[in-house]
Amino acid sequence: MTAMAGQMPVQHALSDSYTHVRRTIDVDASPEQVYTAIMTVDLGQSPVLRMLTPSGGRARRWNDGTTALERPPFRMSDVRRYDVMILSDERGKGITLGAIARLWSVRPSLQRVPPGYFAAAHHPGFVKVTATIEVELLDTGRSRAMIDICFHPVDTAALRHFRLGWLFGRLVTTYLQREILSLIARRAEHLAQLAASDG
Repeated sequence: MTAMAGQMPVQHALSDSYTHVRRTIDVDASPEQVYTAIMTVDLGQSPVLRMLTPSGGRARRWNDGTTALERPPFRMSDVRRYDVMILSDERGKGITLGAIARLWSVRPSLQRVPPGYFAAAHHPGFVKVTATIEVELLDTGRSRAMIDICFHPVDTAALRHFRLGWLFGRLVTTYLQREILSLIARRAEHLAQLAASDG
């Protein structure tokens, strides 16, 4: 991981994570443009990510009388509506999200805690999950975006359930990483093209 990720407090919280999945993509844009893309990309452009949005009143914004083109954008900061925490945000470099979830439920339940208590939180039967999305410079006008998702079952019961579902969970995690990185790359390269045309 880059030096930026090492500065994030989540690295201490999940230094003993059970497993993690990392994926990268090279982007024809500056680190600043990639960071802007991370924070402003519309995750709802992916039908799969839209499907994973929790159902019920909080998610009606997706479909109450709107078409796919009329729906409001769903940005990275909007995940806080669903008990996902922003643990760290280093402008121009990256962001770390965190959640405490029972992943194997039909409708995964999340525990809400203040971000400052994430490292110390211990909810039996749950798994701590972090997603670090960061960017590093490769060359002038070229960057690498990365997503590193870490999983830490908090007790033996959670670990047992996690192991049973990990084969499928890894496939889902890898697919979601690819979807998110693709959206970020397209958004960042669009921003780079706009900047070039204005220049």
